[in-house]
Amino acid sequence: MLVTLISFLFGIFWGLYIKNSLFFLCFLVILGVILYIKDKKRLFFIFALISSIALLYINQYETKFEAIQEEFQIKGNFFIASLKKEGEYKDYYIAKDNINRKVKLYVSKNIKTLEYGDYVYVEGNFTKAETSRNEYEFDYRQYLKQNKIYGMVFVDKFEIKNIEKETIRIKAMKIILELKNNAEKFLDKKYTTETSNFLKALLFGNTSNLDEEIKEQFRKSNLSHIIAISGMHISYLVVIIKKFTKVFKLNKKIENCISSLILSIFIVLIDFPVSAVRAVFMQIIWLLVFGINRKSDFYNNFCLSMFLILAINPYNIESVAMWLSFGGVLGIFLFYKFFRKLLLTRKLKKFFSRNKLYMKILELFVEGFCLNIAVQIIIFPIIWFNFNFISISSFISNIVTSPFVAPIILLGYFSFIETFIPFNIITSINSTLLRILFYLVEKLSKLPLSVIYIKRPSIFFIIFYYLLIFFIIYKVRKNTIINFLHIWRIKSGKRSLEKYFNIRKLAENKVLIILIIFVFLFQYIQKNFNREKYIEIYFLDVRQGDCTVIKTPNNKFIVIDTGEGGKNSSYDYGRSSLLPFLINKGARKIDFLIISHFDSDHCGGALSIMEEIRVDKIFVSKQKENSENFESFIELAKENNASINFIKTGDKINFSRNLYMEILWPKETLEISENPLNNNSIVGKLIYKNFSILFTGDIEEIAEKAILDKYENNSHILKSTILKVAHHGSKTSSIIEFLNKVKPQYALIGVGKNNKFGHPSSSTLNNLEKLKIKIYRTDISGQIHIKTDGNKIDINEFLDKKQN
Repeated sequence: MLVTLISFLFGIFWGLYIKNSLFFLCFLVILGVILYIKDKKRLFFIFALISSIALLYINQYETKFEAIQEEFQIKGNFFIASLKKEGEYKDYYIAKDNINRKVKLYVSKNIKTLEYGDYVYVEGNFTKAETSRNEYEFDYRQYLKQNKIYGMVFVDKFEIKNIEKETIRIKAMKIILELKNNAEKFLDKKYTTETSNFLKALLFGNTSNLDEEIKEQFRKSNLSHIIAISGMHISYLVVIIKKFTKVFKLNKKIENCISSLILSIFIVLIDFPVSAVRAVFMQIIWLLVFGINRKSDFYNNFCLSMFLILAINPYNIESVAMWLSFGGVLGIFLFYKFFRKLLLTRKLKKFFSRNKLYMKILELFVEGFCLNIAVQIIIFPIIWFNFNFISISSFISNIVTSPFVAPIILLGYFSFIETFIPFNIITSINSTLLRILFYLVEKLSKLPLSVIYIKRPSIFFIIFYYLLIFFIIYKVRKNTIINFLHIWRIKSGKRSLEKYFNIRKLAENKVLIILIIFVFLFQYIQKNFNREKYIEIYFLDVRQGDCTVIKTPNNKFIVIDTGEGGKNSSYDYGRSSLLPFLINKGARKIDFLIISHFDSDHCGGALSIMEEIRVDKIFVSKQKENSENFESFIELAKENNASINFIKTGDKINFSRNLYMEILWPKETLEISENPLNNNSIVGKLIYKNFSILFTGDIEEIAEKAILDKYENNSHILKSTILKVAHHGSKTSSIIEFLNKVKPQYALIGVGKNNKFGHPSSSTLNNLEKLKIKIYRTDISGQIHIKTDGNKIDINEFLDKKQN
């Protein structure tokens, strides 16, 4: 089964990422020759056949997705395949068209609620989901693709069609969904809003109404896995099923059939989250094997479950949840018993055996610790690579909360008994436990080292890590390391160290030593090669906003504006775009943060950034009129002990050798009272040797004219290699006289795709084109990357690079 799984994974991987069929055939020929020489013809036949089938399978899906246009008007019939899900502005349903393609169907909030199984005639606009437009940014299109959703349909007109007869499948699904709906109403009735929404997530995977603050606290405590339905939840459900079936004294085969049926219904109920599907598949396979009087093999069960999940949906190969789920269960199987045996020694058991309570506490603590460390050993690189953080205190968080999670889940399911009895004992106990859990998570989220943001590891490091793990497992099975770890049990001088741990033999393992040297040498070269003479400027696509990150030759980070964000914003580009970008570029802190002005599309992201990453020096201008954004920003900056500097015309900020910024605007007197927030934006010229870029905030024509007047006798100071076009290319800015004085070779415009303001305006584009200035726009290019040594300039567009 292992060979089958590896072959299938290889074919899917090749079809998704390499895609070249000719190279695939060449690889098979080379592999075939090698295995033929090794007399492994049967192995080659299995690998070639299954990997080829997988390649064709994924290519079929890829062709379907790529064949659909980005946007078009759509008319047709759709089958409603989900209950209503509430959005901020529109509600949506998962629907299928006539050829079984899934879409998200967005409808107005004031229309009649549709039911699962309804057929509707729809007229509207189809659009593919937005892809990532910056490095390291969440790719919503890829996320929908993982769920086999082709795109979104925004409905202008629809009509419910009458169906003469419903199929048995639709009737069954309606019953299951109605059951879930009634269960959630029961939770709303018996619990407070906060605890009810949490239990909906915990028991049924419905996180739509879960409080964002609670989500954040669980994330910072490294306890997000508790909210996601996983193997832990399935195991507790199996315990409940077993308890009930034992009451009726059923034989094992009938009991297993009932368990399998209930688990299958439960998966439908919670909408097939991949981590839960993994647990259910492994449980059902184990039950079926047990039912035919065969011994279940963990590795075959493991491989078959992953194979089935990928066969159902090959895009699950990109699912972090799948790898975390399989990694976690593999870690438990490989390491849990070893660590438990290592820690729970006979002497320790004997010491605590005098008091049963102490013994029970010790066992719970050790089991929790061993379970956690066993899981973390395998999933640690997966979490680090995908979420850019590691947590030192996660062991504490999991050990402290684990005694409460199991009872809360079990009591959550058992509380439905109160539908038939007039007492609220179960819900009352569970409500108390939930309040304790929330209190603990809140405190744990504030622990030092709960979240340490760190640049994602290289693929070489991950490969090396898992090779090292497998090497250790091999040595453990030979008892080499077990004996070494138990040396402390042996009386001093009785036996030699050489008997338990042959250092000479370990040193002779040349392959391992060469691998270790190669990995560290590669990491060193990658980190230090050619970093001393270039500056890199990243003009991020934060849609209708501005955000620039500058990496200096000595690895300092300058951020100019941060895009939209904050608690009152519908989308936080600071947390979602800027933070992962900074972390993965190796920023441990922001050395210099400059906010041009305090419109939320320029400063909002800073409010979340400062909660997550240290900021050393902040530069802002005095405000003609204070705003809520400014006051919140200054308060947060003070809380984080950042140095706040108010700058004005004539000031100079030195960043590093040969790199500095001259402040050209605003004047200390803040003369412009017309739209003062925009027109008193900081205008600064960044200079590096012979290269310069003029940042202009959101200044308008009145400010541009004032700047021209101020530097009338010194107009060369405005001349710059690149102009960051003011106010997103609005018609109120970029007058021809101002452009003539700046004389840029290139213009950068930060603007949202299909924005409601009509930016950039045709008049601004015409002015730039008249002067033959090359234009780069984030709505077309996505993130724009500029690399310069102070003379030569290299400009790359993220979307262009991504497509190629």
